[in-house]
Amino acid sequence: AGWIAHGTAVPAPSSETGFLRHAVSAHVVFTKERRHAVEAKATEKHLVRWLSRRVGRTLNPPSLKSAGYLLVGGRLVADDGAPAAQFMYQNKDKNRLTLYVRSARDAKDVSFKIATERGVSAFYWIEAPYAYALIGKTDRDNLVALGEIVHTHLQKP
Repeated sequence: AGWIAHGTAVPAPSSETGFLRHAVSAHVVFTKERRHAVEAKATEKHLVRWLSRRVGRTLNPPSLKSAGYLLVGGRLVADDGAPAAQFMYQNKDKNRLTLYVRSARDAKDVSFKIATERGVSAFYWIEAPYAYALIGKTDRDNLVALGEIVHTHLQKP
């Protein structure tokens, strides 16, 4: 069987699905942490400067306070050997959301999409030169509303 299949090409995973896989993995791993969910707290002045410098884009994490989520902090994560930023938000019920930002690399622009993977939902898009994913355990309508807040905020100069 191996000899018969030796010439069969296996399609490479798209950069879009690779991006989403990394974003979801980081969310699943770090939102479970109670004491060390973030490397730098939201109150630390260097958080945004540090992550911006590493990702190569001036980051300005949006406020989701109007939707009941407060920024807890963030961390630097590895994404196929390149840096990505993860910002974590939490509501009064201790439900967490993460906003994942990385370079789009060679990925083409992708309009808003929603995916469910590993028990969480992701609202994601790629607007070169960056890719974004908002991830959490919430229903589709709430995730879309939150994603619209994030996208609108990111469009401001």
